[in-house]
Amino acid sequence: MRILIVEDQPALRTILEMVFQAEHDVRATGTGASALEILGSWPPEILISDLAMPGVQGEEVAQAAAALPSPPHIVLMSAERTRLDTARPLADAVFRKPFELDELTSLVARFHQRSTGRLSQEKA
Repeated sequence: MRILIVEDQPALRTILEMVFQAEHDVRATGTGASALEILGSWPPEILISDLAMPGVQGEEVAQAAAALPSPPHIVLMSAERTRLDTARPLADAVFRKPFELDELTSLVARFHQRSTGRLSQEKA
C-alpha cells in the first residue's frame, strides 16, 4: 500500500516512516505544502497527517486527498482535542497525541485488509 505521512516533528515522522516502510510503499514529508505536491503526483491509499503544521494545515491536506479520484483512507493526528473534533468529519480515524503506535499500526493493517479484499472481489 502507498502511505503518505505528513508530520512536522522530525522524530515522529521518522518513527512512522520506519514502522510502515517494511511492508508498504511510504513517502514522508514535514509540510502540508509538499504533501499537496505529492498528492498530485503520487496518490496514496492511506494518508496519515498531523493537523497543526506551519503554512498549509492538515485539514487542507485532508480535503485535497478526499477530492482525489480514488480518495485514500485519511488518518488525522493532533494534540488538540477540539481541533480533532472539528476535523473528525474529514477523516476515517483521528488520533490524539500522544497515541499508542500499536493502535495506528492495527488501523493501517485493517485498511490494508479492506483494500486487498476489495481488490480480490473486483477481480472475481
